[in-house]
Order: sequence, then structure tokens, then C-alpha cells
Amino acid sequence: MFEVKSILFPMGFDDESLLALSGAVGLARHFEARLVLLHVVHWPVVWAGPEAALSMPLDLTGQEQVRDAEARLRALAARHVPVGVEVRTRVEWGTPARTVATVAEDEEASLVVVATHPRRRWWESLLRASPEKVVHYSSRPVRTVVVPRLSHVHA
Repeated sequence: MFEVKSILFPMGFDDESLLALSGAVGLARHFEARLVLLHVVHWPVVWAGPEAALSMPLDLTGQEQVRDAEARLRALAARHVPVGVEVRTRVEWGTPARTVATVAEDEEASLVVVATHPRRRWWESLLRASPEKVVHYSSRPVRTVVVPRLSHVHA
């Protein structure tokens, strides 16, 4: 039998992620599993020609991004995760899909739940942890929650 003890949910701060969060919360409640909310802050990359992309050092702006993301995740958890569901928040630097896979291992996630929607724009897969990329990099089971495309962003 498949036992779910921990669920990892990579969280963007958009309406689609917020809708999918309810699915992740429902699974955590059903399985009495710990829910880990993750936000990945992208490494800033400088194009240095066709053979190399160099990561820049973490600067004050990057540190502010991390602090902001941590505060937003805590607020989302407080608003959308009911009492009785164990929740942990985590912010990491990196490329989204690979970082999700690494954190899934680190957290010993039984399941990774990712938001997706029909007709994803081509450039979104470059900036987000697309479900296809998460499945490719993760050794953990991945469950997609399909949500409708919404036109505005907040959270």
C-alpha cells in the first residue's frame, strides 16, 4: 500500500498555484500527511556566450526576495492550511524543477503535488517548475492538479 507521510507543494505566488494549494491541502488532510510549501527563487543568470551561463552571487536584493517569499508562504499557510494539518514552509534558491526534486529528497516527500493548466504558454515552462520537468528530475511520485488559466496575478 502506498503510504503518504509528507507532501511537497511547490508554490508560485499566482492564482493558479493558490487554486492548486487547496488540492494539496485536501490530500494532506486525507492522508494525515505533513505538507511542505516550497517557493523557489530563481538564480540570477548572466548570459556569457553560447558555452556558459554564470550564476551571480546572492546580493541584498536576492536576500530581500527570500525574506519576502518566506513571509508570503507563512501568510498563505496561515490563511489556507487548516488547523490539524502539519505545515512547513521553505524557500530555496535554484532552478525550479531541479530544486523541487532536491527538496523532495531532502524532505523525504512521499508525493510532490504541482499545479498545471491547459495551454501553458511556452515561456512559462522556462520560468516555472513545469510538471513535465518535475517528473523528469524527481525520483518521487508527482501528482498534478489541473487548474484553469486565470488572467490576473495576486496572492
